[in-house]
Amino acid sequence: MASAFRVSLVKRFFRKPNAEEDGYQYEPLGNRYMIRLLRLEPDLTGDGHLALSIKTFSRLDRNIPAYHALSYCWGDPKPTRHVYLGGKLCGVHENLWQLLNLLWESSMFDYFWTDCLSLNQNDDLEICAQLPVMGQIYSKATRVILCVGYDTQGQDALERFSIWEPPNALGNGMIEAYQLITSVVYWNRVWIVQEVASAQRGTVIAGKSSMDLVQFLDKAIWLYHNAGLPHTIPSILGIHALRTQGEKTLLELLCGFQHCQSTKPIDRVYGLLGVVADSWSWINQLDVQRDKTPRDVFWDVVFEAGIPWPQYGSLFSALEPMYKADGPQVWVDSLNEYIQDPKTPGNRRQQSRTTLEVLGAMRELMLSYECFDNSNQQMSWRSAFQFVLSSVWDPALRFRRSSTAFGLAIFLAGLAPIGKLSQDITPEKPVAWKTCNVDMISINQSWSHRKSFLLRPLLTDGQSPPLESYFVGNYQNPNPAIMFNFIGGFLFVVPCSDGGKFLYTSLSPMLR
Repeated sequence: MASAFRVSLVKRFFRKPNAEEDGYQYEPLGNRYMIRLLRLEPDLTGDGHLALSIKTFSRLDRNIPAYHALSYCWGDPKPTRHVYLGGKLCGVHENLWQLLNLLWESSMFDYFWTDCLSLNQNDDLEICAQLPVMGQIYSKATRVILCVGYDTQGQDALERFSIWEPPNALGNGMIEAYQLITSVVYWNRVWIVQEVASAQRGTVIAGKSSMDLVQFLDKAIWLYHNAGLPHTIPSILGIHALRTQGEKTLLELLCGFQHCQSTKPIDRVYGLLGVVADSWSWINQLDVQRDKTPRDVFWDVVFEAGIPWPQYGSLFSALEPMYKADGPQVWVDSLNEYIQDPKTPGNRRQQSRTTLEVLGAMRELMLSYECFDNSNQQMSWRSAFQFVLSSVWDPALRFRRSSTAFGLAIFLAGLAPIGKLSQDITPEKPVAWKTCNVDMISINQSWSHRKSFLLRPLLTDGQSPPLESYFVGNYQNPNPAIMFNFIGGFLFVVPCSDGGKFLYTSLSPMLR
């Protein structure tokens, strides 16, 4: 079962109702411990509308009433129906009205919470203040009501599915019923993931039919494994895994729920933060804001992911539905834009600069040398850089910012021949190649990992000198080391201590 302390985000922060039709005037909540609960009135209004009372409670009050939490697919957010909220006529979208009407017809007059009406959707400050406690709102609910449909076809399908018990035969149209109830759009929305996974108790409803959430998921998983029904919606499998196995990393969630849809692209990330491991930390690190662009959120996630460089390919692929750039130079341009954006935090701006500076250093090396491995076999620069970084990466230091910059640069360098990148690869166009004493490098104990490969300079005509002339004349330089120095680390070429028969290169983040 998902942790009660998992932080969730309200699923439709980013869509505001029509203010002209929203007649109810919200009073400020005051602090994050306050919560607005709703309750349907048993009687319709004189003009035939549903009526709801709204009342504010403190979650610290032991006498706060038990409440349900609603989970459903918004659909078109345009208000097409009306209800009375706190005595004032209020516009609501169609799917919310259908759900409220179902609850009223079922005589469900208990307190409940729903994002659309329990939060003032026109108050960004209130929403931001409530972010850290949304997980507790869902997990502390007496029951989460998951509405997957309203029509009689879905109602009949859920009824048949609820009656069937494995391993009984799949007769009487049960397979068709299962396919119908699991193919509804509800299961393909990213926001329902954190709502279903956080539920301590849940009820799946379609029309007037209902079914316990645990039984629903257990039957779906049984059919997937035992009845050859590969069409089981991936989100159902993923939600079941979250509820039974616990929290996952953001990369695992992005990959597992990549197929899920959202109205705003950035919700593909924000909608999963409630079920990610260490949710509180992610909320703070990403600085969740309603007005961020997909590019902003993309680079926010990349720099905060704290993953080994071989996993950047998976991360970029998982984020592709939200944001995609075609070609390595486009990624470099995007990163430059991210640096220059005044909303980008200073720490990530520095990481971005470091990444581009490392790319610049790699480009200079590639344009200056031809690369071989220690067996004198020619190797690609991409392989060489990966060869170097594999020894530098330390899982215990995976959240250190300089390691992130190095790893990201290695990945970007591998997308295409790095020599084709623009010479203007860094915002400030630094040429930071320096020389340093070899002894300084050899005695520096912080460089505990080193990888080496043979280099030979490229002549001005692009050709390499013969291997036998590699260390004679102008190419022999046994004393200084060529070093590219920047915040967080060094990229350097070092002569071998036995007289300079080989040149060494190493990528060594000076983690501070």
